[in-house]
Amino acid sequence: MAAQKTVFIGIIGVGGVGKCFLSQLKGVTERLAKNPRNPALSVVFMSRSTTNIVSADYSPLSLDTSPAT
Repeated sequence: MAAQKTVFIGIIGVGGVGKCFLSQLKGVTERLAKNPRNPALSVVFMSRSTTNIVSADYSPLSLDTSPAT
């Protein structure tokens, strides 16, 4: 069986609308995780206008965490 594929995601703009997108992405990620044939979604970069969070080793960032203002 082939290894599960991973889609690495970078999000620019995690303010008001971006937080809603993160919430939706969290739901999609949980649904996809139920079937090992589905790709894994991994957010590795989040940015606001003044700061950002990056995962240097491509490990997933928590979708409950966003960069401070």
